[in-house]
Amino acid sequence: MKSLLVLLFIHSISCSFGDAEIDKVVRDHMKTAKLVGLGIGLVHDGKVVYLKGYGYENKKKKIKVDPRRTMFRWASISKTLTGTAAVRMFELGLIDFHEDIRTYYKNYKMPKKYYQGKGKQNLVAIPSTDNVMTLHHLLTHTAGIQHYGNGKSHPSPPRSWSKSPKTNKGVESALKFWAKNPLISLPGEEHHYTTVGYNLAGVVMLKASPYKKFGKLISELVAKPAGLKTLRVDYQWRKIPRRAVGYVDAPVFGIIKGTNSDISWKQPGGGFISSVNDLAKYGAYHLENKFFENPETIKVLMTPKKLGNGKKIKYGYGFASGGKMRAGHSGSQEKAKTKLSINFKNKLVLALMSNTNHKKTALSALSKKIEKIMKTRLAEKKSVIILEKPIR
Repeated sequence: MKSLLVLLFIHSISCSFGDAEIDKVVRDHMKTAKLVGLGIGLVHDGKVVYLKGYGYENKKKKIKVDPRRTMFRWASISKTLTGTAAVRMFELGLIDFHEDIRTYYKNYKMPKKYYQGKGKQNLVAIPSTDNVMTLHHLLTHTAGIQHYGNGKSHPSPPRSWSKSPKTNKGVESALKFWAKNPLISLPGEEHHYTTVGYNLAGVVMLKASPYKKFGKLISELVAKPAGLKTLRVDYQWRKIPRRAVGYVDAPVFGIIKGTNSDISWKQPGGGFISSVNDLAKYGAYHLENKFFENPETIKVLMTPKKLGNGKKIKYGYGFASGGKMRAGHSGSQEKAKTKLSINFKNKLVLALMSNTNHKKTALSALSKKIEKIMKTRLAEKKSVIILEKPIR
């Protein structure tokens, strides 16, 4: 009975009370950015210290955001799940980041040509000396694989294909829509952000693992160890309780309900969904360095990597990283804008998830404002969160 009362008390703090200063910053931003719903989770020293939902997960039905129950898309933060799982597989001896991916994915056929120079004018054959693609290339966006608008054709499958499990049979089945397109640079030479490149990485990882589905791989290697009970693949054809409705700011009409496409075809690059509580817990698990047997292994994941010419890029394996004891990722996708920031120096994690996606959403700007408040309080040796009054 006593433990139940404690849980109820904690829930009342996270859902009914607020930090007045942070609450004002969030509400001002929501008004300016026209956000319909927002979930926020803040971590200090490995513990979730502030958890709050703002606005609506479903405006029409007046269902408010619940930070433990409302399900937001992770969007491109999903790439950090793929990177984390890959480094766990590396630590288990299942993969080598610098091995040709055809060692694991026997059926993969590397494109024979690439676009030399800027634009798509000069199509030339890939030299035999560069005819190797590795997981290192794929996970650092240096494989030369296209993103959405910079390749021969758009890589997204038709909605009629992706919305049905009869045609959409998983990540590998979606490769056919772009895998034969020419590369946009030679592997290792340039950094080009790519979601579909992560799809290929996910397929390679599956082939090297004992699992048949990517969602299962992430569940076993990431979600279960970290206790992320709501994390799952966002299949459009499945009923997912408390899944947030997406919104956009349309010219003339203002805030309206957005489109709703399936994203399960791109799980490794942007296909997962969870509560903001679980995103915060995930960040906390990394902050505490609990994913790996060897504490030094986290450096493999988050240390900024280099191009073949030695030039450093601000990206590790799935994590954007400036190298100054901080890492994270942002996400932008139909129905979602997300932000995860991990500050190792100050032992802070900020997790922000919204169901509103347009130019003014700007969660990175909001994240910086909240982090500034928390860092100032730490410098003044105050509590990072000051719970003051019920939020009406």
